[in-house]
Amino acid sequence: MASLIPALSCPRPPDSACLDRISQQLEVDHYFWGTVKTAPLPESVVAELHYWGRGEAEHVALETYSSNLTDQNDDALRRIAAQLIDHLERQAK
Repeated sequence: MASLIPALSCPRPPDSACLDRISQQLEVDHYFWGTVKTAPLPESVVAELHYWGRGEAEHVALETYSSNLTDQNDDALRRIAAQLIDHLERQAK
């Protein structure tokens, strides 16, 4: 999706019109997208995960965690990702 945002001339973060164009480009009715940014806390980052569905309200989950978690195979990072997805699933019900 990172390459779709500039290719579709989308603002950052993408607005609702852009999110719809992305779904058309991907040929899907639902998808996750997100960002990771430096947090105000020292040595921390904030992960922001969005669930977008055609004709549905967008759902957002946030999690702040240590910036030293960078290995995608790290169990702690996988738990954080699972928590974010679980949070979004509960919101979408």
